Order: sequence, then C-alpha cells, then structure tokens
Amino acid sequence: MRTNGWVLIGRIGNEYYFVDSVFEHRDDFKGATGTILRPVSAEEWEWASDRENVAERLSDYWYCLAKDQASSDCPDCKGYPDPDEGCENCGVQSLDDLVDDAIRYDGIGHIMFDESNCCEGSDSFDELGIEHECTDCIGGGRIFGRDNYKEGAPFREFDEVYNRKALVAIQALEDKAVDYRYAARIVFGLSDDAYLCQLKAENDRLVARAEKLVAALDDDSDG
Repeated sequence: MRTNGWVLIGRIGNEYYFVDSVFEHRDDFKGATGTILRPVSAEEWEWASDRENVAERLSDYWYCLAKDQASSDCPDCKGYPDPDEGCENCGVQSLDDLVDDAIRYDGIGHIMFDESNCCEGSDSFDELGIEHECTDCIGGGRIFGRDNYKEGAPFREFDEVYNRKALVAIQALEDKAVDYRYAARIVFGLSDDAYLCQLKAENDRLVARAEKLVAALDDDSDG
C-alpha cells in the first residue's frame, strides 16, 4: 500500500527535502520516499539563460544526434558533420539551430535544470517567501532512511526542520517501529474517513487484479 502527498520536511543548506509517499509492502518492507529540490536564484537563471552556456549544455547531445544521423557515405560530411554547419544532406542541424529549437520549444528551465515536481516545489518556496526563478530537482527516493540503511546508523541531520512531527513518524516507519496507517495519518494529515476511502480503493484494485488473473487461468484451462 502507498499513500502519496507533498510535505516539506527539512532543509540542508539550499536543498529542501519533501516527503511524497509512505508505503508498506509484503514482508514488512515499509518506509517513505521523497524529493530534494533547490530554488534557482535570479543570478543563476541569468547564467543559465546565456546562449553560450545553453550551447555548452547541449553540445554532447548534438554530437550524439549527429553520430546517429550522419552517414559515412555522405559526400558532404563523410559521417562527421561540423557543429557550426550541420549537414543538410544527412538531416543534421547545426548546434546553433538545435539551441534555437530547444529554447523555443523546451525553455531554459527544462534545458538547464530538472524541473520535476516544479509546481509543488514552487508553491512551497512561495509559502516560505523564497525568491526563485524555477526549481531544480537534485535527488529523490529513499532519502529519509538511516545512513546506508544500516541498523543503528544515524539519520540525516537537517539544518532546519519544518515539520518535526512528520519527520519523527517517517523515521519511526523507516525503523519499522510504527504501522503504515499511523504514519500516513501523521505525515499527510489524513482523516479516518479519507484513510478508509483509500483502503477501499486499494481493496477494489486488488479484487480487480485477482478477477483478471482468475479469468486468465480459466481461459488457459479452456484452451
């Protein structure tokens, strides 16, 4: 079972740690997952918007495209197109044109940063009064467990904790000291009614899967 949400837990330097799910599977495998975001300042955005920096970021991508598209039989580039010119015969655009298209269709944020969970992160930074041009995702997954997941190893230490109650519940869940249902209520503030609705949805999903498996077995036996 898994409960999803979005709660800011703590900060280390300029990196903000959000919990996005708590879970429990078979064999008592349970814990929490999260996302690490940092706010991108106006100064860094200005640097990222510089065309030369965008070209440098995309240069490796251009060479990969050129290698895949160019042909050694091409009379113009012989399989090695020039990044300044590309190769019209092979359909390889120049690096300059690639930069133009990327900025036009993808945008600076997508090219220069990882904008995963950007809407949720931006809302959280707005609530904290943190000025930012965009967000940059720099990590995620099982970010709240003990160091190297070794029993007795320390938990991550935060410079600032925004939700102590949720953090304690997450760490207790990671240590298998509390029930998943309890952690979900504490971390995401689920009411009993909301939790019961979630249980019903999960049960309906499992029943549907079981019925599908039974139907497949029946088809096999008929064949």
